Amino acid sequence: MPKVTIIMPVYNKMPYVQDALGSLRKQTLEDIEILVVDNASTDASSAYLQKCAAEDPRISLYTLKKNIGPSGAYHYAIDRAKGDYLTIIDSDDFVDPDYAETLYTTAIKYHADITMCRNNLYFDENKQEQLEYQGPDELVLHGGEIEQVIPQTICYGNGMGFPKDRFFPETGAVWIKLYRTEFVRANELQYDTDLWMFCDWEFNLKAFSKAKTFAFVNRTMYHYRQLETSVIHDPKYNPNKLPQMMNAINAVCKDCDAILKTKPVPRLALVKKDFIRTCLGIVYSHYDRHLGGAVSNEDMKDALDTIQENANVKGYYADTPLSAVHGMKRKIDFVIHKNKYVRLISLKKALKHAIGK
Repeated sequence: MPKVTIIMPVYNKMPYVQDALGSLRKQTLEDIEILVVDNASTDASSAYLQKCAAEDPRISLYTLKKNIGPSGAYHYAIDRAKGDYLTIIDSDDFVDPDYAETLYTTAIKYHADITMCRNNLYFDENKQEQLEYQGPDELVLHGGEIEQVIPQTICYGNGMGFPKDRFFPETGAVWIKLYRTEFVRANELQYDTDLWMFCDWEFNLKAFSKAKTFAFVNRTMYHYRQLETSVIHDPKYNPNKLPQMMNAINAVCKDCDAILKTKPVPRLALVKKDFIRTCLGIVYSHYDRHLGGAVSNEDMKDALDTIQENANVKGYYADTPLSAVHGMKRKIDFVIHKNKYVRLISLKKALKHAIGK
């Protein structure tokens, strides 16, 4: 049994996948398996992955005939992991040679369920941004101490009063983390395969609520490449953006409520509201950018005010049935086909319906 399983889902990521997979093949920890899921790529990624798998016996390649989304690919890979620990690398990022070894030795040293390092934002060789962290070189939290980390899994920034030496950038991301495989399976930590957005945040929200020991290594070993083609930031118009985001909010809010029923996690209720407001703001900006050209400034302001008001007053809409979300999608699709664009005033009404006002 390998010490660490490194999971890398791939969908149309040439030429970045060369850097990503190349960094995994150079790991100083020898006893690893590299589990690659080709999520029905249509570019040159498939041929390249097949070539690498033929060259390196540590690589297990699974080629899917149908794209099952990012959460589906993660779920598929975790089910097949054989290592004592597992970590996930995005196929457009890359890691330092001692990434797996450092996280593994730290996890063994502290018997950690989750072990985490730092990342930077990688634009190119000449432009990289280091995220701020003011804590010690190494930190270990046990039991109730981890409660302060739980809200950070669905938090974009430290605007909620977290102690500066206990605020960990990118806590919601599945990358930069090593999970004890038995911990994941014993607690039935699974990806929600219905989610196309924030699936990693939802996974970590559950994971940190179950963890007994969390270890942090204050070293930047993961390089997060900044692209405009992510699910959240893709510049192309996505007519499914709103229902996909609604599914994510529903899932995260239900998890938050389940956690709060068992323990009063500080700041979690507040961060949940901010998460909703952030998500709806992303949706608003997306439709505004692509389809809001015919809308007056007054209507734009009215729609944004309604989004913020609903997020603050209602807080969440975890009880909204999925049928209502799907019905809202049909309504928006109708407006698109009828008028060639979505007026933000129509989006405002759809959001009000979804939130239950």
